[in-house]
Amino acid sequence: FAEGEITERFGLAPLQRLRVRRELRQNAHPGEEIIRFAADHHIDLIVAGTHGRSGLSHLIMGSIAEDLMRDAGCPVLVARTPPDDDVEVMPYLKILAPVDFSPDSAKALRYAVALAHLFDAHLQVLHVVDMPVYPAHYTINIDLSEQFNQDFTAQSHQEMERLLGEFESRPRRYQTHVLTGRPYHEIVTFADANETDLIVMGTRGLSRLQDFFLGGNTARVIRHAPCPVLAVKLHERDFVQ
Repeated sequence: FAEGEITERFGLAPLQRLRVRRELRQNAHPGEEIIRFAADHHIDLIVAGTHGRSGLSHLIMGSIAEDLMRDAGCPVLVARTPPDDDVEVMPYLKILAPVDFSPDSAKALRYAVALAHLFDAHLQVLHVVDMPVYPAHYTINIDLSEQFNQDFTAQSHQEMERLLGEFESRPRRYQTHVLTGRPYHEIVTFADANETDLIVMGTRGLSRLQDFFLGGNTARVIRHAPCPVLAVKLHERDFVQ
């Protein structure tokens, strides 16, 4: 059944001038087998699907896509499987690059800029300020808080411009944005509101223990994003220079 399914899925590959190698392996842990295959064959990019599980079902069944994102030695492109299984590949004309000014996100921005040039896409660079929530009894100076937000927003825009200035050429169309809130929620909401075609973001490669208890912004974005997500780690095989 699996071999027939593979043949059916990629039957049109010759018409698209693609070279496809069909490989069927058995393993109780698919993620481990995929990672092993990718390492053995020096794969530059893994493309995986996800059903966007959350809550108890995600906790029990896990997510192969998130295993790949965490442990693979190359970037991972994760696309949610549509309910009707009607897959139509669209060009990436609107690319979102969330940045937190870490080396991981700076590398992801490099990928986003390269892809924006490749597809002549509109690049949106987004920084989300994860502001603390103060208890009701905690008194703060509203004027000082607003001034801090204004200063921080201006500095964040400047830093994003500085990062973009490090590349040989900036995308023809790009914008920088600063929002306040929970990073993964703001990223997903922004992507949905702006009809984003691709999100490119870094992942710090959380350990299984950290991911179990804390989760990660990239993992949460993958579960809820309305579009494919390209997850990039700092130390891994690159396909963008």
